[in-house]
Amino acid sequence: MEFTGKYAKELATIAVQTLNEKFAELGYDVTVSNGGGKYEPQEFAMKLIVGMKTENGDTQAQVDYKQYAKLYNLPLEMLGASFNYNGKFFTVTGLLPNRRKNDIQIVDAKGKTFIAPHTSVVRAYEADKLVEAHVKKVGA
Repeated sequence: MEFTGKYAKELATIAVQTLNEKFAELGYDVTVSNGGGKYEPQEFAMKLIVGMKTENGDTQAQVDYKQYAKLYNLPLEMLGASFNYNGKFFTVTGLLPNRRKNDIQIVDAKGKTFIAPHTSVVRAYEADKLVEAHVKKVGA
């Protein structure tokens, strides 16, 4: 048996779900970094990130978003908001200030985490808000 993309993805999903079930009661949250991992025919490697939430339930990325929003010219209301980005709907889940280019953490409708440039995300978020406002105005 060899690792394939499909098998590696299934393995990563099972690993993250199992670890989250075991660590949830301790307040830890496990995610996969770098797109789910790399595989060779006989080897699969993935980078896991284990995070703790604050007393109010925020992740490190959410804390960083709130702390650095003004510095990055990010709308505070964008955190947790869903919007259309490149034809798909995403929700902003935080800021990764240690990343140079792709520094906004977003999650798609299936729960998969991605990172994107904050300038692109803000532009898409604001464009989506304009469309929503126009639709409300026309429908009123």
